[in-house]
Parts: sequence; C-alpha cells; structure tokens
Amino acid sequence: MSTEEVIALVVCLAAAAGSAGIGAVARAKLGRSAPLVIGIGLALAFVGAWMSGLAVLAWHGVLAIVDWLVAIPTELLSIIGASLLGVGIVVWVIGGVLGRRAKDRTPATGSSPTTPPKPSIAPAGRGVARPSGMAKPPQAVDSPKDAERSTLDISEPLEGRGSSKPTASGNLPPTLP
Repeated sequence: MSTEEVIALVVCLAAAAGSAGIGAVARAKLGRSAPLVIGIGLALAFVGAWMSGLAVLAWHGVLAIVDWLVAIPTELLSIIGASLLGVGIVVWVIGGVLGRRAKDRTPATGSSPTTPPKPSIAPAGRGVARPSGMAKPPQAVDSPKDAERSTLDISEPLEGRGSSKPTASGNLPPTLP
C-alpha cells in the first residue's frame, strides 16, 4: 500500500466514523431514526469510495488542482477568471438553497402554489359562517336603492334554469325534473 492509499484510508475511515457518530447523536437528541440512517449511509459511502479507488482518484484530483494553481502565472486575467469562478459557484449554491426554501414554504395540504386555497368555513357556534378570506361581515343597507339591489326578488324566477315557475322554497333555483 502506498502512502497516498493509507492517507485516503485514514481520511475515509475518520469521515465514516464522524458521520455515523453525528447520526447517532442526532438520533438521540431528536428521537428519530432518519439521522442515524443518513449517517450510516454516508459512512458506507466513504468506505466504498476508498475500496473502489475513488478516494485516491479524488486525492490525485486535489493534488492536480494545487499543482495547477501554483503553475499558473499571476496575471490580472487569471485573477479575474478565478474570482468570477468563485462568485459563480457561490451564486449557484445560494440559488440551490433558495430553491429548497421555496419548496419548503409550499403548503402541505397537497395544493400547488398556482391553485387558490380552498375557503374554509368557521366552526359552528362562532357567529355567521363566512369564508376565511372575508375579513368583516357584509355591511348593512343604507338606502332604499341599495336594498332593492341587494335582495333577490323571489317573485320572478331565475332566467335560463329549468321551469319558469317560482319554487316553494323561495330564492332557490328550480330543480330539473
């Protein structure tokens, strides 16, 4: 075993033990088993990365990036390019976090953000049942003209529905036979 493989093994085992330990502590504090399962899965991924050779490959990638950074000339164009790369990565990560937060804020009732919420009715015994969007009760009628407009005249049937005779229940529309 080469020195690089030993270093990769030690790093992977330490990361595996740390992730399993953090998962166990989180399970003890929260009382849920999901953090423990996540920690064990991450630990197995670290051990699998070492056994498959991906940990050594990643180590060689880090060394190659360090060698490349040392070898490039420190010109203005290189500094601007590295700065733009860093800013782009930071903005990309922020966009991912904001996207997750937006998903977390959607209602858990199963409705999508594009559909309007269903109006709920106040429980019995709490006054007049109104949809939840209605802030205050309807206002009283001030003038006789408003009274004429606001009431439904039950002597004339609603047009375009069923028969032309008024129903016995008053302002309800006639039913179809």
